[in-house]
Amino acid sequence: MSPIRFFLYGVPAILLLLLAVSFWNTKELSAKKKNEMSLGLNAEPATLNPLQQADTASAPVMALLYNGLLKQNENLELVGDLAQEWSISNTKTEPIIKFTLRRDVRWHDGTSFTSRDVLFTYHAVMDERLVSPLRGDFEKIATIETPDPWHVIVHYRMPFSPALLSWTTSILPEHLLKGSNPISWAGSFNRHPIGTGPFRFKSWKSNEYIQLHRNDDYFLGPPWLDSMVFHIFPDPLTMRLAFETQQIDFWDAPPSAIKSFKNNARYELFDSPSNLYTYIGWNLRRKMFSDRSVRQALAQAVNIPEMIRYILYGHGLVSTGIYTPQLWFFNPNVIPFSYNPEKAKKNLDAAGWKVGPDGIRQRHGKRFSFTIITNNGNDVRKDIATLVQDDLQKIGIEVKIEIYEWAVFFKKVRAGDFDATALGWGLPNNYDQYQIWHSSQCHPDEMNYVGYQNPHADALMLELQQEYDRTKIIQLAGELQQIIYQDQPYLFLFVPQSTSVLRRGSYRICYPTDHGFIDSPIHMTKAGWSYNLEWFYRTEYPPKK
Repeated sequence: MSPIRFFLYGVPAILLLLLAVSFWNTKELSAKKKNEMSLGLNAEPATLNPLQQADTASAPVMALLYNGLLKQNENLELVGDLAQEWSISNTKTEPIIKFTLRRDVRWHDGTSFTSRDVLFTYHAVMDERLVSPLRGDFEKIATIETPDPWHVIVHYRMPFSPALLSWTTSILPEHLLKGSNPISWAGSFNRHPIGTGPFRFKSWKSNEYIQLHRNDDYFLGPPWLDSMVFHIFPDPLTMRLAFETQQIDFWDAPPSAIKSFKNNARYELFDSPSNLYTYIGWNLRRKMFSDRSVRQALAQAVNIPEMIRYILYGHGLVSTGIYTPQLWFFNPNVIPFSYNPEKAKKNLDAAGWKVGPDGIRQRHGKRFSFTIITNNGNDVRKDIATLVQDDLQKIGIEVKIEIYEWAVFFKKVRAGDFDATALGWGLPNNYDQYQIWHSSQCHPDEMNYVGYQNPHADALMLELQQEYDRTKIIQLAGELQQIIYQDQPYLFLFVPQSTSVLRRGSYRICYPTDHGFIDSPIHMTKAGWSYNLEWFYRTEYPPKK
């Protein structure tokens, strides 16, 4: 029985009381439950610099601090953000994008936003000292022109169909960062950011909370909430108790808790298939994982349907590779490997991995023994590692498990210092997988950290980047998904369902449109229930339009 399920109905009252007291005694937040939203983070954010590697903790905070030139609306269509107009031409040869910027945008310190900030952001992404994971989105740019403060002209060296989507990247302030070494930002800007978004950074108390205040100068008008607080929790149980004692307003419920809240009229649940998948990443530089037939045998040896039943309580789907069913270019014809431990044993025997005298498989005197690493504070990944350990032991493979704090874990993964790792990817609405899977992206601090290399896959990724026809994109993306799934550089596990819980009637949303504000209950969109989070309001503090 998982720890979360065990504590479902048996939380001692004194524990709830102590938790409540600990929150209410925090001096900086002692005035809580004013016109403020409280949210939970499952880990300390690594950075609040959007050009560096985002994680599940930092992403929701940065979404309220920054803007890109473009953004995706609730239907996942590209619309203007800092840019009010744009056009793209010469798509088949050397694309040119022309942006006309808004003139009413100011940084949180009052400085006007201009085209210089866009040019600076591009140079920052390309600066090797920053090691930005966004570099692949911008390296096909030949030049950027800024003829005046309100216009940006981007010239590409070759066709690049995800070009417009790449300009949803958050823009950084030139006037604060120009001339400084990006390495120095870690102790300054990355923890005290200045953006153009609907909320301003207020404070960050490590391992406790991040507080944002309303940006009264926001170019679309000030949000209805005075502030937002992101509480940082050490474990899922503490976060659940915080929700039940009303210290946070929304909660991403684990599968074990869904049933109890779904049957409670006081709560409202938002269910949707998530746009992320979970996996075990094999370090292909290790000889034991370099053989595709061995990796396929590992996929046959792990009972993924049982994992979904045990860990997700049935709230998930078997993953079939690099895309999820939510995406329009997903290939539904990829067939997952069936759980078949006997076949896995035969395939390992054929690959030369024979069971040794101690019951562990060996080849050329080397035992098939490795370590799975993952991060602390994520019980799902710990459970995954444990179930993989149990299943592989049954076919003669020894698996050890090591748990690290996020910063240490992340550093080891980015450096390639691991045998295998339990992780997950959250996917944008983008078929371009170049940064994660192309063979040129295998160096330390790049995103192909497992070291996957396949010339056919490389060619497909480059072809995808140059294709604009929707039908052809579906064909190429489907072929790429099939190839990478068969290669099994990851043990692709599952696509979990996402379920968020809030107290019924506690919040509504009043958001701007071209025809004025629309006031409505919170509702599910293609972009999720929290789209337009900056326009949520507490029902006891109705907006004054």
